[in-house]
Amino acid sequence: RQRQMCIRDSTGTVRVRLGSRTLRSATLTSYRGTRRAVVTVTGQAKGTRVYTVEYLGDAKAEARSTKRRVTVR
Repeated sequence: RQRQMCIRDSTGTVRVRLGSRTLRSATLTSYRGTRRAVVTVTGQAKGTRVYTVEYLGDAKAEARSTKRRVTVR
């Protein structure tokens, strides 16, 4: 299931971290009038862990982050 963090009219980078390790990052792009980044993380072992999704900010929007618990089966 995909989770979204909405950041309208912004530019910049989103990254996914597990602990202090950055797993992937992506640049925001336009999609149907909003901005989004699609980040795919592969190769994770089975189990439940908490990932941090960070928007690094730009001139229009402050940096922010959210944590999501994900179970890999």
